[in-house]
Amino acid sequence: METLLQSSVGEIVACNIVHGIREQLIEGHFARSVLDWVGRLATHLGSSRSEDLVDAIAVVRDGDYPAGLGSRATAPDFRAHWDPVPSLPQPDFELSCVMAASALRELIDPADMERLRASGLLFPTQANSRITAEAIRDWRERPARERHVRFNPSASLGRGAVVWFTRRDSLLQAQRQDDRDSGQRARDALGLVHYPAGIVLGALHIPARALQTLSFSRPNFLDAANHTRFKTWPDGMTTRLNRTWGYAADLAKVASGVPNVDGCVERVTTTIPGASLAPLGTFEVELLGAVEDSADNCVEAHRTFAKRLRGQLTADKLAYTLQEQLGLAEGTA
Repeated sequence: METLLQSSVGEIVACNIVHGIREQLIEGHFARSVLDWVGRLATHLGSSRSEDLVDAIAVVRDGDYPAGLGSRATAPDFRAHWDPVPSLPQPDFELSCVMAASALRELIDPADMERLRASGLLFPTQANSRITAEAIRDWRERPARERHVRFNPSASLGRGAVVWFTRRDSLLQAQRQDDRDSGQRARDALGLVHYPAGIVLGALHIPARALQTLSFSRPNFLDAANHTRFKTWPDGMTTRLNRTWGYAADLAKVASGVPNVDGCVERVTTTIPGASLAPLGTFEVELLGAVEDSADNCVEAHRTFAKRLRGQLTADKLAYTLQEQLGLAEGTA
């Protein structure tokens, strides 16, 4: 545990573990087991830095263990750890998955991609030309029915072992609160700090009833892995009452230093094979627009966010509280 806490990104993970246990999203023995395998992986790879441990969480989450660490019989699969939230289906309820336009393009059935190209709808990936600006404007002017596509059965929806969703109405509300480009606003409201300036974002919108057989949950530290702007618990009094959704850290609010940085709602489920989505009909795709500026993703910004998550806890108190919540402190079990 000492090594994990030697960096700000490690402190961010620790804070989310502590609050995840307190929020009853996870149990202490589950977090302890994950960290045990993170330690085994780091030792196997010869890693000794806190940042390496944080990166190793993603490997453990995805079950992508290197040869020699553990056989399939011994290495655990943490991907089905969720405590499912109440079922999703509502008649007018849509889930949205936001991603780079280049990734969205790969999810569309090849025949529908050809149809979109023939109609003049392109998928620009970088907002650095007049053609890109025209393409984004063209997408926004087209009626929704022209943007409905089938899912590519050879693709999968999700990154690694996890796919993140927000509600479409939550995304729309966030976009209305700001006059900046929709791509920039979506990036900030969903806490997608890894998307830099110039990248074009898109969204896949899916009726919740189409996914009613899947198990969803609020995201926890394992789902987030090395995501440096993740928080387990909401800031607002109203949002704290909604325990079935997590709330992203809005990057614009984080940068401004306001007390409440709640962004869009979010839930997670396991990666969805395209073969499961393809028979469900068509889904709407949308080009949101370009990210205008890069979010602050430097060491100092990590330190500031970790301090925000710690609240009144000093670094030493965080270390003790983590040990206590994991059942490792003296006098706990």
